[in-house]
Amino acid sequence: MTPAEYMAIGAVVVGAIETIIAALPIKANSQVELILLIAKALFAPYRRR
Repeated sequence: MTPAEYMAIGAVVVGAIETIIAALPIKANSQVELILLIAKALFAPYRRR
């Protein structure tokens, strides 16, 4: 695959993620916030208290 094809696929994926984020009833309104929210939920049991 050429770099242009990879970029086209990436654009489609980012567009799909943005559409999914807009449809979700959560406060995270960007991909970074959503990733951090998921990471915090996954790694919460491993945090030191």
